[in-house]
Amino acid sequence: MVAEAPSGKQYAVVDITVENVLSDKTQSVSTLTETIVLDQDGYNYNLDFEGLTALDKSFKDGEILPGMEKRGEIAFLVPSDVTNLKFIYKFDLFMGTTVVFDIK
Repeated sequence: MVAEAPSGKQYAVVDITVENVLSDKTQSVSTLTETIVLDQDGYNYNLDFEGLTALDKSFKDGEILPGMEKRGEIAFLVPSDVTNLKFIYKFDLFMGTTVVFDIK
């Protein structure tokens, strides 16, 4: 399948690796609820399902066993003229723990 961005938009594809550093507990990952992309003006962009389904190595949400990791790509549909994109991962929704990465 091929995903084509509408006029004035582009796909920002992020390759992520999530590691469960706990030695005794399985962790669940949901890129739908735990990830966003933020632009220079503070606008948020959520995961794009059409873009995600077109990726050969898309990230598969679900459980990660203790000491294991999971890798894949996720796609966000953003305006073509955005700059300074940030990838936000909220890995602990209840405690408010968030990390921010620059998208190159």
